[in-house]
Amino acid sequence: MNRYDGKHFYHAADHGVPSAYALYRRERGPITYGSGTTPARLVAGENLIQTADLMATEAYERGEPARRALVDLGRARTHLTAALRKGDVLLGDISIYRQEVRPFSTKQTSLLQDFAAQAVIAMENARLITETREALEQQTATAEVLQVINSSPGDLAPVFDAIVTKAVSLCGATLGSLHLYDGEQFDPVAVDGERWHADHMRQQGPFQPPRGALLDRIARGERLVHVADVAQDEAYAASPHYANWSTGAACARHCPSR
Repeated sequence: MNRYDGKHFYHAADHGVPSAYALYRRERGPITYGSGTTPARLVAGENLIQTADLMATEAYERGEPARRALVDLGRARTHLTAALRKGDVLLGDISIYRQEVRPFSTKQTSLLQDFAAQAVIAMENARLITETREALEQQTATAEVLQVINSSPGDLAPVFDAIVTKAVSLCGATLGSLHLYDGEQFDPVAVDGERWHADHMRQQGPFQPPRGALLDRIARGERLVHVADVAQDEAYAASPHYANWSTGAACARHCPSR
C-alpha cells in the first residue's frame, strides 16, 4: 500500500514481499514514476489496473527504477492495483502481485476494490479523529493562555511565555521566540526550546536584522514568512550568520554550546 500527498507516492505498508524489496520500499523515499507506469495512470484517473506480466511492459524494458525494483527485487510478474480514492481525490493505492504470470480473476479484483474502499474509510476516520484532537488541543491551549492573562493583569512576560510555548507545542516545532518591534529594533521577549537557543536569544538582546533576513521581511510588511530551509535561503547564502539575528534557528551551526 502507498499513500499519495498530491505530488508523490510514499510507502505505507507491505506484506509478504521479499526482504530486499521491502527494504527498497522503506528506504527509497518518494516514488518517482514515468509515463505509462501504474502511479502515473492512477494520477490520470484510472481506478483499477491489472498488468498480466510486468517484465513484458515498456516501463520495465526502458529501465523505470520503481518498475525494475518491483520485478527484479520483488520478483513480481502479474500485478493488480486498486486506487484509494475519496470522491475525485487520490489518497493512495493498494496492490497485490504474483511471482508468476497468472492474471487475477474478476472476483479477486472485486475483493481488492472492496479492501481499497475499507482503507479509504479507515483513513477518513483517522483524519476526523486527528482533526477533532487537534481542535481540542487548540481550544485547550487558548483557554490556558486566557487563564495566564487573567492571572497576570498588567504583566505581559508570562503571557508571552505561554503563547510561545503553546505555539511550539501545537505546531510540532523545536524552537520558538516572540519579538516586540519598536519601529527600528526587534526585542526577543519570550523564547521556548533548547537552552542554547534561549541563551543565545537573551544574550543578543534588541537587534536590527540585516536586509533580507526573516524579521526584516516582517518589518517590511510581510505578515507570514515560511522558509522551508534557512540554509538554502538567499539571505543566508549572502550572509551565513544572518539567521542568528532574525531567529535562533541557525544557532545550531554557530553556537559553541551546541
